[in-house]
Amino acid sequence: MDKTLTENISYCDKNSRILIIACGALAKEIIHIREINNMQNIMDIQCLPAILHNRPEKIPRLLENKIIENQGQYKTIMIGYADCGSAGQIQQICSKYNVSLITGSHCYEFFSGTDNFNKIQNQELGTFYLTDYLVRHFDSLIIKAYKLDKIPEMKNMLFNHYKKVVYIAQTDNNYLNEKAKSCADFLELSYERVITGYGELETFIKQGV
Repeated sequence: MDKTLTENISYCDKNSRILIIACGALAKEIIHIREINNMQNIMDIQCLPAILHNRPEKIPRLLENKIIENQGQYKTIMIGYADCGSAGQIQQICSKYNVSLITGSHCYEFFSGTDNFNKIQNQELGTFYLTDYLVRHFDSLIIKAYKLDKIPEMKNMLFNHYKKVVYIAQTDNNYLNEKAKSCADFLELSYERVITGYGELETFIKQGV
């Protein structure tokens, strides 16, 4: 098995009929959706590392490996990704192996719903988006990954064309809201929070049952 496939969350045996292969950044949300819909005994979750959020070109190959690894063990395999910067490659792989994929370009869109996301986007094209996961891990995924703490001028290079941070929130959490505000302050951008819940992610998962 590829050593980068480090996140594997599975609470039922291999006789389960449904598998979701997802981005590690969605693990917490998918586990909660499974619990509130009483799917623990019929659904397994396997995750690729969330750090691939910063290297989307690596996702298609690793995702295909994971699908091949699990073929024949589940009646249904579902993919907890959108296009995620793959330029259509994830959709091609899903079509090749006849597995289902969430509609949309990225998690910001399927959490918000396409129509709502388009409205948010049209308000300010220069928007940097956060989710609950990205707020929690902003320091490691953004500051440290791009060396913004060691090379301050990188912040201007990367974020010069952004005007605003929009926190697309899955939960109404005061701590995360304050942390998201501090992320916007660090980037020197204006701030807005939009509470979306799980949006189309929950709809997609429930359709697989």
